[in-house]
Amino acid sequence: MARALTRRIPRQARARATYDEILDAARRVLEDEGPEAVNTNRLAEEVGISVGSLYAYFPNKDAIVRALCERISNEETAAVLQGLEETRDRSLAAAVRAVFSPVAGRAGSFREDLPSGA
Repeated sequence: MARALTRRIPRQARARATYDEILDAARRVLEDEGPEAVNTNRLAEEVGISVGSLYAYFPNKDAIVRALCERISNEETAAVLQGLEETRDRSLAAAVRAVFSPVAGRAGSFREDLPSGA
C-alpha cells in the first residue's frame, strides 16, 4: 500500500479490514457496473460506512482506483511467480500455459492457442 494513495496507513486489524473492504467494493462495482458507477458515495454505501469515514482512508475516487490497481498488480505478480515456481521442471509451453492462463483468464482475454502437446 503506497502512502501517496492513502490519507492514513491502517495499522490496526479493524482499520486494515475497512481499507480492504473499500478496495473489494471498488472491484465489485467496477466489474459489475463499470467505471462510471465507481464513486465515493457508492463505495461507502457498499461497505456500510459514512463517506467521511471513507475519506479518512482515501482522498478521492482516483486514489481508490490507483490503490485497487496496485493491489491487482501485486496479486497478478504473485500468481505469475508462484506459477513459475510450480513449473520449474516442465516444458516451456506448459510453463507458459500454467503461469499465464489464470492471469489472462481473470482478465477475460486468454485465447487457447498455445501448443497442446506440452
